[in-house]
Amino acid sequence: MDSLEKAAGLESLDLSYNLMPLRPIIGEAIGEALEKNPTLQTLKLRGMGLNDESLDFIARGLSHNKNLTYLDISENPIDGIYPLPSLLHENASLKYVEVEDCGMDREDFLDILLALNENQTLEYLAFDKNPKVPDEELKLWGPKIEQDLGFKVDLEKHTLTRISPFKKPVPREYWVYSTKKDKPSTSEKM
Repeated sequence: MDSLEKAAGLESLDLSYNLMPLRPIIGEAIGEALEKNPTLQTLKLRGMGLNDESLDFIARGLSHNKNLTYLDISENPIDGIYPLPSLLHENASLKYVEVEDCGMDREDFLDILLALNENQTLEYLAFDKNPKVPDEELKLWGPKIEQDLGFKVDLEKHTLTRISPFKKPVPREYWVYSTKKDKPSTSEKM
């Protein structure tokens, strides 16, 4: 990974399907390299066998990279994507993110929606093949996601696509998604 750190002007890196047995070490090396290479715009890490510890290192590195616009971490056994919401909240450059088949569940998805409440740059999020994000809830939440966040939910492709300019953030105490059509329970308030 030293060469990534020293590759001045590198704009795109695709390491997809390079299964690496030392996942945390590779994640840490990629994260450190991202801190020192601010020109990278596209990073594809699909199907590398990265776990949640690896993603945590990579997310820390990406928080220093202000030019990355495309990130693909699909098909990794991450078992949830807990660092991604904070990255989306802090990042001002990411436009396209793919997190397909990553073990994302309902809570992960809600955390991402909360982060999108304040993110002004993301235009597209692909989350297909994450069966723990229930379609019936997505159908129910779709109109609210469109109204509050300006994102269209595509239930066939499992994507969010920005369809309107960034809107003023909705206050957190109001911003709740529920499976109930009227008011959420106290436990669902954020």
